[in-house]
Amino acid sequence: MQANNLKNAESPIKKAKELLARGDVCAALQELKLQKPRAVSDYNFALKLSKTAAKIIGADSQNSLGLKKAKIALLSSSSTNFLEPLLGYFFAACDINAEARSGGFGNWKQDILNPNSWLADFSPDAVIIAANYRDAPLKAFSEDPEAEAAKIADDFESLWRSLKMRAPKA
Repeated sequence: MQANNLKNAESPIKKAKELLARGDVCAALQELKLQKPRAVSDYNFALKLSKTAAKIIGADSQNSLGLKKAKIALLSSSSTNFLEPLLGYFFAACDINAEARSGGFGNWKQDILNPNSWLADFSPDAVIIAANYRDAPLKAFSEDPEAEAAKIADDFESLWRSLKMRAPKA
């Protein structure tokens, strides 16, 4: 049973590679696009699709795929490095040739605030911020919860303004 599932996983990738070997980059990418529903729930399969998509995009010297180029910055409170390789596939499935880059673990605020951070040099077209509840430190008990919430909102608004300065295209 497990060997059969592995064989089923390899067949669309094998087919895409065969199409690529014949020089048909459009059909190869289309084959990978058909796998999107399964890729959403299977990390390892999505990773294999991403590697194959990168080969297809790399072989498209004539830009016959017509993919739009985009730089995607990932800022987060936790590790997002495992997402970088997957984004290539999922964006390619949406006709975008994306270059994704992550900041350091938990450094998203520093990356936004530091004018010399990688973020400004990268000049992203889009920024994904994956913050968690700890980034909005509301106290369990407060004498003035509205004032606390307003302060946190002001802090996030300030970060947003800084982000717009560091990544004006995004």
